[in-house]
Amino acid sequence: MPTREEMAALCVIWTSEEPTEYDIYHDLDADIKLTADDLHQLLDGLVHQGLLEQEIVSPRNEFTFMTPLGGKGIEMSRLNALNRVYRYRSRIDQEHMMRFLQAAHYYVSATSRPDSAALTSQIRGHIQKLLMTAPQP
Repeated sequence: MPTREEMAALCVIWTSEEPTEYDIYHDLDADIKLTADDLHQLLDGLVHQGLLEQEIVSPRNEFTFMTPLGGKGIEMSRLNALNRVYRYRSRIDQEHMMRFLQAAHYYVSATSRPDSAALTSQIRGHIQKLLMTAPQP
C-alpha cells in the first residue's frame, strides 16, 4: 500500500511530463512535510519497487576503464557526483493504481482485521487524491 507521501509524489509525476526531482518537490502539496533528502529517498524507494523509471539528466564527466567483466565508469567531478539530477517516469498509470486501490479497499473491507477501519480510511484518502488529479474528459 503506498504511503500518503508516495501517493502525492506519484500524482505529481502523473500530472507533469517527465519531471525532475526539483519539479516534483516544487509541485508537492504544502501539507506534505518532506525535505529534499526525504523526497530523494522516497523516489529511490519507488524506483526500487518498480513503480518509477529513473534517468539521469545532469552533466557527467566519467572516466571509463575496461575490466574483463565490462566497462566501469567513475565520475571525475565531485560536484557532478554530488548534484545528480534525475528525470522520472511512471511505469504504471492512474487507472492501474485506481484498480489496485479499489481491490485493496474491497479486500480490507471484506476481511475482519483489527486495523481494517484505519486501512479503509487510508485507502479512501488515496482514491480521493487520485480522483482529484485524474485528467478531466
